[in-house]
Amino acid sequence: MECPKCKSIDRMKDGFVGGRQRYQCKCCGYRYTVKQKSTAKPIEMKLQAVRMYEEGLGMRAIARVLQVNHVSVQNWIKRLAPVAPAQLKRA
Repeated sequence: MECPKCKSIDRMKDGFVGGRQRYQCKCCGYRYTVKQKSTAKPIEMKLQAVRMYEEGLGMRAIARVLQVNHVSVQNWIKRLAPVAPAQLKRA
């Protein structure tokens, strides 16, 4: 993880903000947080869930295959289905 401002990797921990670890760059003094939580699933997995749903697989079956909660699958499909066709062509 690098500083968004100066791209340095020299950093120190600087507390928590909104439940996320905050860091301070030792080079420029810029304070920042991690953009994505470590528990967040990768976009490829979410797009795979949308593909599986479009192929006719049920949400609970997708959840079992991907080993995630079925409500997460439902949320991904709601959020990504309108924009998925463009992203599926690139993936």
